[in-house]
Amino acid sequence: IGQDLRSFVGRLRVEHACRLIKNNPHLTVQFAAMESGFSSMNTFYRAASKYVADEETMQILSKEDMT
Repeated sequence: IGQDLRSFVGRLRVEHACRLIKNNPHLTVQFAAMESGFSSMNTFYRAASKYVADEETMQILSKEDMT
């Protein structure tokens, strides 16, 4: 795999949050992040910026910052 356990789990959690948001657009990013095991939005955004390369997905994840 080429990554340590913490990175692997972090990537899985970000992917889970992204799936929740894409499949349930009515959910807030905060809800999806917390449901995916992140303890704060700062931690979630830090991990998302590390593991999400897709610009469209990053815009979706930052939608609450724009309101």
